[in-house]
Amino acid sequence: MSKKKRSGNWAGTLIYIVMGVLCGLLSILYLENVHAGEELMDNYLLYWFILMALIYLALFAQIIIHELGHLVCGLLTHYRFASFRVGSVMLLKENGRFALKRLGLPGTMGQCLMEPPELVEGKIPVVWYNMGGVFFNLLSAAVFGALFFISRAIPFLALFFLFASIAGLFNAFMNGVPMRFNMVANDGYNLLCIYKHPNAPRAFWIQLKAARETAGGARMKDMPEEWFFMPGKDELRNNICSVVGVFYANRLMDEHDFLKAGPVISRLLDSDAEINGVYRGLLKCDRVYCELMGAGSSEVINEIMDEEQREFMRRMKNGLSVIRTQYAIKLLWEGDALGAEKYKAEFERFAARYPYSGDAQSEKELLLLAGQAALEGGENGEGYGMNV
Repeated sequence: MSKKKRSGNWAGTLIYIVMGVLCGLLSILYLENVHAGEELMDNYLLYWFILMALIYLALFAQIIIHELGHLVCGLLTHYRFASFRVGSVMLLKENGRFALKRLGLPGTMGQCLMEPPELVEGKIPVVWYNMGGVFFNLLSAAVFGALFFISRAIPFLALFFLFASIAGLFNAFMNGVPMRFNMVANDGYNLLCIYKHPNAPRAFWIQLKAARETAGGARMKDMPEEWFFMPGKDELRNNICSVVGVFYANRLMDEHDFLKAGPVISRLLDSDAEINGVYRGLLKCDRVYCELMGAGSSEVINEIMDEEQREFMRRMKNGLSVIRTQYAIKLLWEGDALGAEKYKAEFERFAARYPYSGDAQSEKELLLLAGQAALEGGENGEGYGMNV
């Protein structure tokens, strides 16, 4: 993990700790003013539970407000709705109809994906869509602050408004000040990257267009070929431009061109490319899969499957590509057919409710290919396991 991402993670943790301490101190001062000290101490445990619940509700409210900010500001700048997620609950537009789905993504508390307007001279409006959440957090913080003063005579309602105001300010800071974290970069950092490279606006457009097509059930291999290519070295050092390279590798996987996908993924992983932790971890899964389906070097697989990658796969244990890779590892590397069957059953369970039908179909094909490779290996007398 890079020093930048480590510092971003520590900064994010510290900011939320400061927010919690501030909420606690202000609530104690407020309650001491509206309640006698003895009553406060007598009901300390009850108050503590209520305050924790109010802080949680305030944070949850600000997550919704943040994503609504992206949605509203996106619509105002001619973006079109694709999906809206808070926590693991997602509203998705597929084939012109809205549907409720479930999808969790570690490192994110919500996400609003929208289809961008067409490029004009290589550019699209990016400020309002990217910073709409920050703007709504700041605006709501002011509104909740005013409501706190209006409702001071109603203790716990007033405290909720106070916490929501503080959470809005902290959420705006966490998303507005450019920072990279272990799994993702924040809105401010993404916007900064868009302005840093002349090709970044188009890369951002491709990223959103591909996300919209995926939300509609399309597969990478069926999308326009001109969206997928390997960016240059300077582009790979840009957090937005590098996504095009990731999608290029994803398309090769969907096309089952593992001989080409393996080196492309290795180039992305071995370079100084700036790739978000989620994409990097999933690329490593694909690199392991390509190795298992090809030469099968234990040295390469052991190098990729270090403790950091294993921890990533534990965090992303419900992801279809992670389960598919675990299945292939069990079957083609460890020779554990029984363990592989457990992952196959797990895959079927999560694939049945996965929100992106095209991705689910693509991953199912990869899983079946691994099973076929194991079967052919067994028939040729080579056995299942590669690990010696």
